[in-house]
Amino acid sequence: MAHDIEFLKEVYERMHRARLVQSKVEFSTRMLGKGPSYLTSMSARDRNVPEEVVAHLRETIVGDLNDIEIKATELEEQLRRFRLEQAQCRDVLDWIADADRLDEPKPNRKMESRLLAGLLDMIRGGFRSAFIEC
Repeated sequence: MAHDIEFLKEVYERMHRARLVQSKVEFSTRMLGKGPSYLTSMSARDRNVPEEVVAHLRETIVGDLNDIEIKATELEEQLRRFRLEQAQCRDVLDWIADADRLDEPKPNRKMESRLLAGLLDMIRGGFRSAFIEC
C-alpha cells in the first residue's frame, strides 16, 4: 500500500521531535535509503511514497530498536558491575573502620585491676565495719 507524502512528513516530524533524526537529509538517507533531498523533493511534488520506501523505513526502525536493545543490555550489565564494585568498596571501608576500632587504645588492664581491687576492698571494709558496729 502506497502512502501519501503527508504520512512520511508526519513520520519525519515525530522522529525529529523525539531526536531520532536530526534533519530531513538524515531522515531521507538513513531512514529511507534515498538521496539527501528525497523528502523535500517528494513534498514539493506532492507524490505518493512507494511501498518499498516505507518498507525500508520499517526495517531501519526495527534495526535501530535491536541496536538500542543491545546497548541497553550492555549498559544494564555495566550498571550491575558498577553496583557490585560500589558494594565491594563499601565492604572494604566497613572493614577498615572495624580495624580502626580494634586499634583504638585499650584501657590499661593493670589500672582496671587496681580500681576493681580498691572497690572490693572498700566493699569488704564497709561490711567489716558494719559487722564490727553490730
